[in-house]
Amino acid sequence: MKEESYREPSIDKKESESVDNQSEGKDEMQDIMMEEEVNKVDENEVEYSKTSFIIPSCSAWFNIDKIHEIEMQSLPEFFCGKFPHKNPATYMDYRNFIIKLYREAPNSYLSATGKHSWLNTI
Repeated sequence: MKEESYREPSIDKKESESVDNQSEGKDEMQDIMMEEEVNKVDENEVEYSKTSFIIPSCSAWFNIDKIHEIEMQSLPEFFCGKFPHKNPATYMDYRNFIIKLYREAPNSYLSATGKHSWLNTI
């Protein structure tokens, strides 16, 4: 009894290499496209984080262009007229400067002494 062995259908060597090269090319293209997509997402996240800020709902009263009554009650020395160097315009400059510093680097720590030295330059 002769054993019959199964034989794969023969594929031309060039055809085989062509198929392999095509699949490698597709894989490389998919990798490149995935990498570009990830980079695009990263760029969007960076851009979004630069321009967006989470504003707590409890601060809905705040307006960068106006001084609210809550601020006037909290820091009356800027609004009572006793101190010539403490006036509403100075308060607004100080406040807006501190907010600007925060928006530029929201993850950095703003200390009271650091703010004081910066505010003296305004």
